[in-house]
Amino acid sequence: MKKIIWPGLLSLSLMILIVISGAAIADGNSLEKISYNSSSEIIEIDIEIPRFRDDFSQAARYNQEFINNALDFAFEMQEMAARDFESFEGEDWGFRTYNATISYDLQKYNDLISLTFSHYRYTGGAHGITSRFSYNIDKETGEQLNLKEFLERTELNLEDINDKIQEEIQANPADYHSGLDFTGIREDHEYYLKDSALVIYFQLYEIAPYAFGFPEFEIKY
Repeated sequence: MKKIIWPGLLSLSLMILIVISGAAIADGNSLEKISYNSSSEIIEIDIEIPRFRDDFSQAARYNQEFINNALDFAFEMQEMAARDFESFEGEDWGFRTYNATISYDLQKYNDLISLTFSHYRYTGGAHGITSRFSYNIDKETGEQLNLKEFLERTELNLEDINDKIQEEIQANPADYHSGLDFTGIREDHEYYLKDSALVIYFQLYEIAPYAFGFPEFEIKY
């Protein structure tokens, strides 16, 4: 049996922790960026982890959570790559190197913090897939605000947002799935904030073809 040469999960964890302890660089006035990348015959890993620089309520908890999320994603992808690499032995087609990438965008940082992560994974298909999720944090309390909780601070409501999304879908039907029956968003639907706008977004394939990317709907508040 061909010997697989790849960093074990323990060594991966240690490498990332070493990077975290000594290689953070300033990413604006609010964040430090922790970068880690590695490459082997089975997987390429490219990770960016934000770390809050100021000490607002629960900042340390979020910093640790960002690290844990990155490690969990890297571990999951590395285990999958190793397992699938073994299963390809003896096959006529070659193994395509997997990829795990994490990036982030800081959209807002004042009384409310809005930070969106993108997790990209490639597992040998025609293209990879990216998932997004956001942290919307009240800086004073350190608590995350779901969509319903944020709307309670504005004059908007779910009906307003659903009407806006429905209007845009009807205006550009070719951009979305044929026959899409949009019935509304959840009270905890994904969103981020920028300036004085609320941005509702959907995951890849959720309401539109892959080529359309992440459908976003911007509503002023």
